[in-house]
Amino acid sequence: MNLSSVQESIFPLMGMGYSTSDFASVDLSRDHLDDLDINGMKDLSDYLEACRKNTSCPLLIGGYLERRSLYQSDLFQSGKQPDRNIHLGVDIWCVAGTPIYAPLPGVIHSFANNDNDLDYGYTLIVQHATDNLEFYALYGHLSSQYFNLWKKDMHVMKGEKIATVGDMHENGGWVSHLHFQIILDLEQKNGDYPGVCSQDQLAFYRTNCPDPDGFIKKAP
Repeated sequence: MNLSSVQESIFPLMGMGYSTSDFASVDLSRDHLDDLDINGMKDLSDYLEACRKNTSCPLLIGGYLERRSLYQSDLFQSGKQPDRNIHLGVDIWCVAGTPIYAPLPGVIHSFANNDNDLDYGYTLIVQHATDNLEFYALYGHLSSQYFNLWKKDMHVMKGEKIATVGDMHENGGWVSHLHFQIILDLEQKNGDYPGVCSQDQLAFYRTNCPDPDGFIKKAP
C-alpha cells in the first residue's frame, strides 16, 4: 500500500496541537523490556512515565511489527497455537481523555466493546476511500465517551473529533494509549480485527496491515 498519494492531505491523528517535538519513540520489544525486568502494567506505566520525563514528550509512539512480551492473557496464548506477540499497529501512549481526530473523510464501518482481558476495550473501525485506495482504520483502547454517538454508515469529516483515549477500567486493562492500525481486507469482521499475530501469520498480516506511521502525521 502506497500512502504517498494521501499523506499530504492527512489531518494529524492526535490533532494540530502537537508538533514533531512532542513525539518520542519508545521501545517495548520483548528483549528490551526483559532487560529492564518490566512485568505487568504497573511496571509498564512507571517505565512510560520515566520515558516522558526523560524526553519531555507527552506522546510516546511506536510498535509496528514489534515482538513483545506484554500479551500475557488467554487472548494471545492458547497453548495449542503459536503465541501471538507481533504487534500489527502503532501505539500512541498518552493520558486518558486525549482526543483523536479523523485523518481523512470516512464512514463508520463498525464498533464494539471488546472487553476481554488485555483486549481493545472500546473499538472503532472507519472505512476510508480515496481515488485509488480503499482501506479501514482501527482505533482501539478508546473511552466509552463516544460509543453511543457512533452509528454504522455515519460519515465522519476529515479533522473531526471521533474518539478519546480510554483509561485502564475501559480499555482492556492497559496503560492508557491509542492502538491505530490500517487494514486492507477486514475479512468480514465487525468491530474487531487482530492487532497482534504469531510468527507463522506474519507474511499475511504484514501485507494486509501496512505500516500506519504515515497517518500519524505530526503537525509542523
